[in-house]
Amino acid sequence: MSSGAPRGQGQVVRLSRGASLSDFADKINANPGSLVQEMFNLGEMVTATQSVSDDTLLLLGEHLGFDVQIVSPKTRTVSCSRSSTSTSTRRSPRTGWSAGHRW
Repeated sequence: MSSGAPRGQGQVVRLSRGASLSDFADKINANPGSLVQEMFNLGEMVTATQSVSDDTLLLLGEHLGFDVQIVSPKTRTVSCSRSSTSTSTRRSPRTGWSAGHRW
């Protein structure tokens, strides 16, 4: 049932929120078409270049044996992961009040 997509052994893969299957493929050195086929096998119709949901990326990562961590592109903080062994997240420092805020 495998379509040639590589299998992980718990390796962490960090992807930006809204990443595509092509982005995922780049991170794991895979053919994007193989990830499209894997998603099809899981019952999802997804193109290689469309932005997909966090849940889709997490599902595919779990299916392939990767620990997918979704990273916010602006702040670079980890916002979700299906890893049960890693509970730490990096947080960006607070930047203070916005210029237009009044109390």
